[in-house]
Amino acid sequence: MKPATFEEALRLYEKMIINQMKKLSLYKDYDMYYQCGVIGLWYAYERYEEGKGDFSAYALRTVRGYLLSELHREKRSEQRFVNLEESRDPVCVQEEGIDSYVSCLEDRERQVIVDKFVYGFSIGEIAANMELNQNQARYLYRRALKAMREQESR
Repeated sequence: MKPATFEEALRLYEKMIINQMKKLSLYKDYDMYYQCGVIGLWYAYERYEEGKGDFSAYALRTVRGYLLSELHREKRSEQRFVNLEESRDPVCVQEEGIDSYVSCLEDRERQVIVDKFVYGFSIGEIAANMELNQNQARYLYRRALKAMREQESR
């Protein structure tokens, strides 16, 4: 049977949210995942239909599923936006043989070209890591290519 109000449901199932977080080993960003668990409980409370089973079982599955979805989303985001400062190796640029090509570029243009061709990042990823919008990153990319073509033709 479903509790009369969501506040009552939260009071009754708060320990279940915390227990699921422990089972999933969610200790980092505890408050964020706790809020995700509360949102999952709210979804369960809103979508539960009487006569289709026990509310507690439905709430458990919904909260756990919502926590797993958020964990998956965070993991995917971490993989997509790696910290470029940690992954950037200036020796690699020289080994790749592009040092002579990028020597005519400004620092930000050089960073865009190295990230694009050495590390294989997309313009969107470069923009996010350089804290630019995509149009600014695209502009730097095009300006760098133009400067490199002009350098080559001299």
